[in-house]
Amino acid sequence: MRKTENFSVILKVLYYAFAVIVIVIAVILYEAYKKKKAEEKRKFYAAMLEMAKAKESDKSSPETDKEEESAKLPYRPKYLLTKNELYFYKHLKRFADDNNYTVLAKVRLADLIEVSVPENSKEFFKYFAKIRSKHIDFMLCERENLSPQLIIELNDSSHNQTDRKERDDFVKTVLEKAGYKIVFLAGAENLNEILINKMEISLLQNTDNKEKKVEAKKPELYNPEKEEI
Repeated sequence: MRKTENFSVILKVLYYAFAVIVIVIAVILYEAYKKKKAEEKRKFYAAMLEMAKAKESDKSSPETDKEEESAKLPYRPKYLLTKNELYFYKHLKRFADDNNYTVLAKVRLADLIEVSVPENSKEFFKYFAKIRSKHIDFMLCERENLSPQLIIELNDSSHNQTDRKERDDFVKTVLEKAGYKIVFLAGAENLNEILINKMEISLLQNTDNKEKKVEAKKPELYNPEKEEI
């Protein structure tokens, strides 16, 4: 009889213990639910506040917004030519003026040559990528029609580096293949003599005006009308 009573007591204890555990778990879950709802409510009101601020900012002048956005852009002006390039340009300009030429500076390689394969092909993008970011330093052109007569690359000490040598070799190869004349110079020393020889200019001097006659060969440019179909 005592065993039965003891067993009954144990069951009651376990029952009440289980009931307490269930109540505790329920309370914990309820508190977590309340916190979750409170957090969702806080986020909702925060989002509504942000939307209200956004609507308020939208009422501002578009011109003001553009000015503020422009002021944040990280750009500033820079010189087109370095000091060495400007010094060289002044000497080159005197030669050009005396011989009826025009000087152009910083011309894109892609403005002088083009890739002669279909534009949608993989090879087009491969070979265009090789020229799109490159430019030449100076170019002597005929004054009347800007026909290129000589391309001039001004080399400084950086051109002795391996990657620069590879770049110079590539530029020289593709320009000469396209029919252009190109010369690499370290500075303005003996500039007139070098240019006269390179451009095949003969000077017919007289005592009055030192008249110049140009005999330079023009590069044979690509003409799509002559392309065989």
